[in-house]
Amino acid sequence: MTLIELLTVIAVIGTLMAIAVPSMRTWSIQHQRSAAASELFALINQARSMAVSTSTQAQITVVTVAGPPGGSVSVQIGAPINWTRTINLGGGSYNAVGITAAAPAGPYTITPRGTVQPNAFTLTIRDRNNQQATVATGLLGDVTVTIQ
Repeated sequence: MTLIELLTVIAVIGTLMAIAVPSMRTWSIQHQRSAAASELFALINQARSMAVSTSTQAQITVVTVAGPPGGSVSVQIGAPINWTRTINLGGGSYNAVGITAAAPAGPYTITPRGTVQPNAFTLTIRDRNNQQATVATGLLGDVTVTIQ
């Protein structure tokens, strides 16, 4: 292999990398947003299921941030279960997403019948590219995820 061939191969590899890296970064951020929404969906459904099966209220507390990354969602179920789980955004696996809105403002309670009090609520998850996903509950406790 000559020097010219080697330089040509290096130039081709460099060009391919220049094209691929930005796409991979965008995909990674989109994946974080989607994964965070799915994890919050699972957490709220698990809290609802446990509240119904144990006839104990579940308390959901949301900490929002002005812009990503950051925020958290905590679920707590009291005695006799004494179970707590928190999902923190803004670090680790979710370093590009944050919970930027919770409407209406919490905390929220899932009753032993599976309903949500005082109101249905929607959590908005945004990524650094300002794309969003929402996790919403209805008054009857149904949970939906919308990823844009």
